[in-house]
Amino acid sequence: PPFVSKTYAFDMRTQTLDVPRQEAITRDNSPVTADAVVYIRVMDAKKAFLEVQQYERAVSNLAQTTLRAVLGDMELDDTLNKRQEINAKIRKELDEPTDEWGIRVESVEVREVNPSTDVQEAMEQQTSAERRRRAMILEAQGERRSAIEKAEGDKRSNIIRAQGEKQSQILEAQGDAISTVLRAKSAEAMGERAVIERG
Repeated sequence: PPFVSKTYAFDMRTQTLDVPRQEAITRDNSPVTADAVVYIRVMDAKKAFLEVQQYERAVSNLAQTTLRAVLGDMELDDTLNKRQEINAKIRKELDEPTDEWGIRVESVEVREVNPSTDVQEAMEQQTSAERRRRAMILEAQGERRSAIEKAEGDKRSNIIRAQGEKQSQILEAQGDAISTVLRAKSAEAMGERAVIERG
């Protein structure tokens, strides 16, 4: 008094707001649930008091609706894989309205994005089927490689066997030729001896 009738204290440090678990439907009609944490800081206490009633609740409610909207604009696979993108989109959506309230959103972190139980079961079945498919492909490739190796081995074996038989025939023919020549020379020598003896 006389000019101050009541004072309000504002914590100017970074504050953590829990965004409760939200249900959303993705662009490809898959239900998901997600929750997040928003880190805010009061930059202008006057605006935080005069421009909005209970700024913490206002930011939390805005974050909830924004989280649902962002998840609704994405497909299921993106909601599970692109966590940083979701964080950035939510923060961007929160920046403009909270600036008017004298609040700065420092960071948004989505903690969990979970598809419904039915979708999780379907994803597990899909993963299992994909693993079975890969195993069958690997097994077929192994059998094909084995058949190719066996055929290559048989081919080499046949070539070596044929070469051996050819070499054997050549040697046998050479032996026969030498034997014939020797027999002829022997007969000739015997013929000469007979002529000499007769003479």
